[in-house]
Amino acid sequence: MKKFWAKYRAITLVLVGILAFVGLSIFTEIASKAKTTESQTDTTVLSESIPNDQYAVVVIGLTYCSHCHNFNPVITKVSEEYKLPLYWFDYDALSDSDAEALRNAFSEHGYEGSSPYIAVMKKGEVVSTHVGEMGKDATIAFLKEAEVIK
Repeated sequence: MKKFWAKYRAITLVLVGILAFVGLSIFTEIASKAKTTESQTDTTVLSESIPNDQYAVVVIGLTYCSHCHNFNPVITKVSEEYKLPLYWFDYDALSDSDAEALRNAFSEHGYEGSSPYIAVMKKGEVVSTHVGEMGKDATIAFLKEAEVIK
């Protein structure tokens, strides 16, 4: 066995490397095809774009947050299926003034910097919040509980 390993070690390592590279390439391709929502950079969209009688979902994430990256395609798909306006903000990518405006707008509703922070708004008021990543079924249940969808 030692002779076999010594003789074929280099070939085995090269094959393992190639298989790992191909697997990673396929995974990266699949992951990149998941539709996501682009981060907003201007918080005035909250006061200017949400009609008074309409619900909207606001998510505050962070660019380096793995839970935010996992949740983005989930909430994007749900918001498209139920035709809900979705506003995604990466807190650490905002200007100082926009970050402060966002923090001030949601701090009284439990926003303390944890992400992803999800807020459901109607008539400019926060009606429900959640902190943390959710799967599709949990997201739909949260939105049903908030009476955004039926």
